[in-house]
Amino acid sequence: MGSFFFLVIRGPPRSTQSRSSAASDVYKRQMQFRVNVLAHSSTMKLQQNMSKYGNNFDAWNASLQYYFKPLGLAYGDCYCAGEFERVINSTQDPSLKAIFIQMLQLWAFEIIEKDQHVFSQMNFLKEIHFKVIREKIQELCYSLSREAYKILDIIAIPDEILGAPIGLSNGEMYKNFMNVVRQAPGCYERPSWWKELKGLQ
Repeated sequence: MGSFFFLVIRGPPRSTQSRSSAASDVYKRQMQFRVNVLAHSSTMKLQQNMSKYGNNFDAWNASLQYYFKPLGLAYGDCYCAGEFERVINSTQDPSLKAIFIQMLQLWAFEIIEKDQHVFSQMNFLKEIHFKVIREKIQELCYSLSREAYKILDIIAIPDEILGAPIGLSNGEMYKNFMNVVRQAPGCYERPSWWKELKGLQ
C-alpha cells in the first residue's frame, strides 16, 4: 500500500489561493496531513492508556475505537487518493478526465467537510474555508448530476451477474418481477395445499 514517508511532515502543508489548489496532489497532501494528526493523537492516547492500564491488551482496546480506527480509515483514504490520481493521469479522453477530476474533488471535499475538527487543528483550515468547501460540494453535485446515470451505468453490476429482477438496468422493476413469476413452473396452477385451506373454512 505504499510507505509512510509523509509522516515526517511536522506541520500542515502550505495552502495556496491559486487555481492549482484543485489539483489532485493537493488533496493527497491534505489526506497526508490528516493521517499525521491522527497518528500523533493516537500514539499519545496509547501512551496514556499504557500508563493507566499497565498492559498492552487493555491499552490497545481503549485506544482502538476513537483513535486507531479513524487513523486506519484516514490512511485508507490517503491510499485511495493516490490511486485516484493514478487513474486520472492514465486517462487519455479529455472529457472523461474532466469528470474524474470532478469526482475526486467531490470525494475529497466531502472528507474534509466531515472531518472539520481534524483539519481545523494547527490552523490548517478555518471556518471561512469550510463555507467555501460546502458551496463547492453543491456546485460539484449539480455538475456531476448530468453525468450520474452514465457513471452508475459504467460501475453497475451486469444484469447477468446480478440476477435480480428488481435490480435490472432497464429500471422496470415490477414488470421484470412479474415476468419471473409467470415463468415459474405451475404459477397458474393451484398449490398442493389448497384443499387444506378449503377445509379451514
